[in-house]
Amino acid sequence: NERRRQCDARRVQRGDRFGSRVALSDDGSTLAVAADGDDTASGAVYVLRRSTGGWTQEAHLEASSMGAVDYFGRGLDISGDGRRIAVGAMHDFIGGRPSADPVDWAGSVYLFARNGPNGRWFQEAHLKASNPDPADGP
Repeated sequence: NERRRQCDARRVQRGDRFGSRVALSDDGSTLAVAADGDDTASGAVYVLRRSTGGWTQEAHLEASSMGAVDYFGRGLDISGDGRRIAVGAMHDFIGGRPSADPVDWAGSVYLFARNGPNGRWFQEAHLKASNPDPADGP
């Protein structure tokens, strides 16, 4: 009989859609939680680590080229060992504003990695299709 517990996820506010996507490492010690409505739908991912007292926030991940309505976190996966996280963004509005450029509307994938077992998270890659099209998004 599991009780509901609160986790220490700082910055979560009403409308952030915290929990819209989740991914758990194979050993159950690292949890990635998307909040694709965070910061005017720019989106964010919270990385939580299991400890004896529950879940604590280890990182708050955002896109390096974050823009309004990118919906960063619409796609989410974590490696089995919990050291890499792939985050999909529905759009990729560089400079923060939607434009007529199909590259902005096509979306992208961000890859984050953790340096060592207690290390910091960093953005390892930002991937976009070589032939983006506005119809690529959902």
